[in-house]
Amino acid sequence: MPQSPTQTASSSEPETYDAIDALVGYLRRFLLEARIGTLLEPIFDHVQHGGVNDESATQGALEELADVLHRAIRGAAQAPGDDDETAT
Repeated sequence: MPQSPTQTASSSEPETYDAIDALVGYLRRFLLEARIGTLLEPIFDHVQHGGVNDESATQGALEELADVLHRAIRGAAQAPGDDDETAT
């Protein structure tokens, strides 16, 4: 006997939520990696070209990087249904 639209919709909801959770986790990781790259790129450019970094600018970038990572880890711990892949 065919399922009613209500039965079909309710049985696919968990799969939809899983797909949404996976997408949110992917986007969170993507944005985190992009932000980390943005913070580290100037430092790596100076090192690659043999330049001397301004110590205070480097320290500021590293502090901001630590802050970004801390917020990402804290956010991943609070996000329901997320795997711990963001913290690795």
